[in-house]
Amino acid sequence: MIAQLRWQKMFQALASGDSTDGVWLFKLQGFLFRQFVAVHRLGEPEPEAIFNASPSFNGVLEIKGGRSYYWDSNFWLTKWIWTDVEGAEIMHAQRHLTIRMEGSLSIPHEFLSNEDLPLLALLGWYMIQIVSDLRIG
Repeated sequence: MIAQLRWQKMFQALASGDSTDGVWLFKLQGFLFRQFVAVHRLGEPEPEAIFNASPSFNGVLEIKGGRSYYWDSNFWLTKWIWTDVEGAEIMHAQRHLTIRMEGSLSIPHEFLSNEDLPLLALLGWYMIQIVSDLRIG
């Protein structure tokens, strides 16, 4: 297991994620065409990263220190990918169409040492659940 995501309150877009890299907090903020996810490390007042979402919830993750990643989905919102600035696919996520919220992640071998994998996995699954469950609020 890379990480585990937990929702803080029902029908709210606040979640925490435990990973090998520590604990992260995710909060969807903004309204309609200007939504973003503030990503904090537990106990830190300033965000470690900001995910700027488009209306379709694709977008760009900007991490302190200058690293950026792109999140994109297919039309049916069943498959998503994280890519780096060169366009290399770092992580592929797929939601399985079942009653339960289930899915899978695949990571190409050459990116297994990427230090941001736990954050990308957690934020990716957070975004999938936001879009799938419409936990906006």
